[in-house]
Amino acid sequence: MSIRRHALTMTLGVIAALSLAAGSAPGATTGEAADGGITVVLSSDITSLDQARDETLITRNIDGNIYDRLIGYSPRLTLTPMLATSWKQVNPTTWRFNLRKNVKFHDGEPFDANAVKFSLLRTQAPKSVVGYATSNVARVNVRDRYTVDIVTKRPDPMLLKNVAAYLDIVPPKAGAKADFGSHPVGTGPYVFDRWVKGQEVALHANPSYWGQKVGIPSVTYKFIPAPATRLSALISGQADLVMNLSPEDISVINGRDNVRTEVVPSVNKMLVILDSSVKQLSDPRVRQALNYAVDKNALVKNVLGGDATKSTSTMVTVVPGYSGKLANYYDQNIAKAKQLLSQAGYPNGFSITLSHTDGVFPKDSEVAQTLQANLGAIGVRVKLQAVTYPNMASMLDKKSFGGMALMRYGDVWVDPSSLLTYAIWSKGTAVFTHDPSVDAMINKAVTVFNPQQRTKLYQQIDATVAKKMVPWVYLFDFKNIYGVSDRLAWKATPYVFMDLRGARLS
Repeated sequence: MSIRRHALTMTLGVIAALSLAAGSAPGATTGEAADGGITVVLSSDITSLDQARDETLITRNIDGNIYDRLIGYSPRLTLTPMLATSWKQVNPTTWRFNLRKNVKFHDGEPFDANAVKFSLLRTQAPKSVVGYATSNVARVNVRDRYTVDIVTKRPDPMLLKNVAAYLDIVPPKAGAKADFGSHPVGTGPYVFDRWVKGQEVALHANPSYWGQKVGIPSVTYKFIPAPATRLSALISGQADLVMNLSPEDISVINGRDNVRTEVVPSVNKMLVILDSSVKQLSDPRVRQALNYAVDKNALVKNVLGGDATKSTSTMVTVVPGYSGKLANYYDQNIAKAKQLLSQAGYPNGFSITLSHTDGVFPKDSEVAQTLQANLGAIGVRVKLQAVTYPNMASMLDKKSFGGMALMRYGDVWVDPSSLLTYAIWSKGTAVFTHDPSVDAMINKAVTVFNPQQRTKLYQQIDATVAKKMVPWVYLFDFKNIYGVSDRLAWKATPYVFMDLRGARLS
């Protein structure tokens, strides 16, 4: 029996066993609330509803509907106005934003230029986890109540995308409180009601939303780590929207009434982060060997059911600038992998730990097990360590995983520079491998505005990173797989969160 068919058989059995139990299981609820609202199921708990404290994917799925930004991303991944109605570059280091008038925060505070200034400056605070996105901002000048200038230290072609990806606009009074992450206030389509840690977050529609009328009275987000239980909640009608389903779930859902799947290529990439401060991983020949050991084609076909795209690039497949020229660079070559290990001084391999999540991302445990088998073929003895998503994020933030970590990276900028500046450049946040020559190349590229020129530069850097630095074991780019109730009119997009703007009950 194939892996895919075996998994499908197990899934059907689990559905039958759990369809009644899910209603009483922790985190399960009736999909349709008393007011006609919806239930959204997420695959992990969160640590804060303030992106300056928690910028992880799960959190974005909630607070992306509480907060607005000056600029957003359209379903086609282009920049679109939100709280800024227009913007222009005044000079090489100054961007001027004209703000939307007559908008209020959920607590009644007025939205204006002072709120923009407050929101940006708080991202630069010492405890902020998104400070890298605004580190090039020198100051914010309030010109009048509805006009604000953001002045950068150097010309910055990424300013607009940083604003679109990381600048949640918050009210100065509420945003200054220590417990803001537990009682968030924004201008977005949904207003915070409650957060029962480990179980749910509840929101209700903002009746005064400045944008399109909110079409769903309330949203309850439930945290259900087990993939089979998430699927059961959808099948049994206890959930209306479920994230991170597995590929074999598609045929199960599409064969039933009242539910469907939304499958879209995404800006998310799965890879194995390699901590080069660990002795065994310090030699680039070792990191190359690990890449040659992994059969990425088989991984995509047999474990992901074809619902992913093999990638040996820092760029995500759906982002303009991705060339595909490196796609086959690390096709499996066991003999070459063993040769590189021997040259690096490990003819008999070595032992190392691979940390991974379990059920947070599609087939994450199965991917980890496949990697364990592939690396074992060249003598690398992998100990698997399953951790929760919040713990994984903390380990990566503190650089404490001490070996290898299977993790998703999302291109929140939708730009060829994203992972290079985030995880390769010395000024980035998630840097585990560094090379001065690559740093010099990035230093040049980050000042280039011409789209064709900067894309060419980043493609050159991308190739150098893959061939010389090898910071990761490259794996694949995701397709986002959602389960959706037919009572919910909503379309998935490639971007990083489930935007409910424009969603309605059908």
